Amino acid sequence: MKRKWASFCVIFFLLIGLAPQAYAADIWSDGDFELGPPSTQQQPLPTNNNGLWSENLWQETPPPTVSPPAPAPGPGNTTTPPPAVPSPKLLTMLTLPAPPVTENGKTLIPAREVLEALGAELQWDSIKQVITVRKGTATIHLILNNNIAMTNGNMVKLEAPARMIQERLYIPLDFISQALGSKVQVDSATTKVTVDDWLIFYLDPTKAPAAANSFIGSWSIWIPGGYATTGTTTNGDGSKTITRQYIPGAEGYTLSIQANGTYSWQTTEGTITGAWQALPDGRIVLLKGKYEFDWYVSKINENEIKFYSYGMEEYGKRVK
Repeated sequence: MKRKWASFCVIFFLLIGLAPQAYAADIWSDGDFELGPPSTQQQPLPTNNNGLWSENLWQETPPPTVSPPAPAPGPGNTTTPPPAVPSPKLLTMLTLPAPPVTENGKTLIPAREVLEALGAELQWDSIKQVITVRKGTATIHLILNNNIAMTNGNMVKLEAPARMIQERLYIPLDFISQALGSKVQVDSATTKVTVDDWLIFYLDPTKAPAAANSFIGSWSIWIPGGYATTGTTTNGDGSKTITRQYIPGAEGYTLSIQANGTYSWQTTEGTITGAWQALPDGRIVLLKGKYEFDWYVSKINENEIKFYSYGMEEYGKRVK
């Protein structure tokens, strides 16, 4: 009897030891454990890894190659706007403050007014007799009575030297193209000079259009009347009745337009001074006039003008 119990125990413990192995074999063979047994889990390295992945990182997922989307605008996130397209400049006619000078067949023009109209800054050193012109990233030095200019350290030979004539600085016409790099066109028949397709002036002022010169003088200003809203009443049905009253016109002050390209405008807030420019269509524009606006002036007849800006309109009569 004891031998039977001993045999039974031996068989029982053998069965207990074999059961886990048989169960595990069933799990691997059924495919329920998708990764497979640990002994077979070595996978090939990702292709095109460029040496970034090692064999012990086979379980890691390579980083995506698609660039992340740009952050949406918001606090802490800023986006750079595309570069602005420069606006074309207004076609402008410049009246030279003094006539040009011809020297050895070369034309000299007043320096300051022309250069400042082109957006350049001019400085004059009377001790060293040096003219310094700055525009954008360019710095040009001119020595009086010398036809050599230095542009950002590079030597440029001009047609004629800069001169001081009747206490006014003059530069050769080719300075604009050779030293500033602007495009200059000269109409020999009319003496019309066009710079960069927007600035116009005449070497012979008698050949300039007479329209601009006809504005020169003093003008007595008249502000026209008009209707203004004086009150609003709400009716019983919800509609509104708006009351308007005619406000008569009023006599203003004086506008003086000078031949040197400047103006003086008397207003209730004081006298405004600035520059005016002639336009090819026969009008002129008062730059930064009343309310800091540009005011366009047109002729009604030889003794009356109209000037306007942003819906505002005023009139002037020539002061004789």
